[in-house]
Amino acid sequence: MSRINIVQQRIKELEGGRFQKMCDTYLFTKYGLENITTLGSQDGTDKTTRGVPDSYVEYDDGTYTFIMYGTHQDVKEKIQKDIQDCLDVETTGIEISKIRKIICCHTSTNISTKQNEMFKQTANGVELQLIGLSTLGEDIASPKFQSLANDFLSVPFGTEQIFDIEGFINAYNADVTASPMNRAFKFRERELLQLTSALEKNNVALVTGVSGVGKSRISLEVCKKFRELSYEVLCVKNNGQNLHNDFKIATSEPGNYLIFIDG
Repeated sequence: MSRINIVQQRIKELEGGRFQKMCDTYLFTKYGLENITTLGSQDGTDKTTRGVPDSYVEYDDGTYTFIMYGTHQDVKEKIQKDIQDCLDVETTGIEISKIRKIICCHTSTNISTKQNEMFKQTANGVELQLIGLSTLGEDIASPKFQSLANDFLSVPFGTEQIFDIEGFINAYNADVTASPMNRAFKFRERELLQLTSALEKNNVALVTGVSGVGKSRISLEVCKKFRELSYEVLCVKNNGQNLHNDFKIATSEPGNYLIFIDG
């Protein structure tokens, strides 16, 4: 069974609340949706609660993106009802003019063009984005979402030596002898600027220093800056296995890559 098929099967097996949490992480990773407020899952559990929308993002101008999730067998009927509920001012307390976008994440793979047009008509001029099982499977099976695939679906990537930034932090923090990597970054702006400038002017930058001085920490901050510039960031934590095939898979898509090798 291919990796994509395995990912899709695992997604279909998720409980509703777990599916929602996975999709929140997916939307943050793919579209940069920050400050997602979740209403549709119980804190600390994978159970769902009733709420419209299931999650939302509020922007500085007072507009919203509403997010709905569907794992039911009759997903198409639920999508139709979810859109209608999002536009119900009495239910949401939000005027339609303040809804910037409605996103529906679901587990269907066979929504026809006719049904898609019907959903758009129901949205009544509000931008609508449907993200189905095919899209989720293709994306989450790719290297960019490897930590998400591992954390939510228990689908590892390669030899588990190449990570995105968040996955690297989790792997690094699993070593109880190392200082936690997710602490606040402060008071090193000059060094950060120097390292960023070095990478802008050169293909390679070497960060040296005694053990524990914070080489990995400052390198991750530079990685975050380059990710904001649309670079694909790969963080390598070597475990002694051959990395060749992992790199081939991780860099198979065209784009700009920044590779951080933690020594």
